[in-house]
Amino acid sequence: MSCWVVPTIAAEFWGMPLEQVMQCINRGELTTKIEQGFMFVDVAPDSPIYAPNGLAPEDRPQTFTAVTSVTDDELAALADEVREVDEDQLPEEPDSPEPESAKAHGDWRSARRGVCQSAAAQPGKLGGQSCATPRSLSPR
Repeated sequence: MSCWVVPTIAAEFWGMPLEQVMQCINRGELTTKIEQGFMFVDVAPDSPIYAPNGLAPEDRPQTFTAVTSVTDDELAALADEVREVDEDQLPEEPDSPEPESAKAHGDWRSARRGVCQSAAAQPGKLGGQSCATPRSLSPR
């Protein structure tokens, strides 16, 4: 099964300088491909190819154990195990309350609006980045 990586990762994987990997690429000694402007090198061209075993779904081995019935006594025993907590193993409560700065913003959207408002007052502070909430994150 092929394993495609960028040439720098291939050089690190093989323990050789990047220049040597690039020379091998130029001589055509390595399998490469280019996708969306990036070059990838196959670091495992001769590895075995994985193929499913081809068994029908009913012939495949189970990967779980089905629980068909549970008695009330078993459920009660499980619930008791969950409730039994050793107080000595619990982490201590922090003495200091949550910082005021964490409470001031509420959620990340209000914090982002606050940053954008302050950035609007100081043009160029965000290095040309937009403060608009991406459409995929904005509520519909």
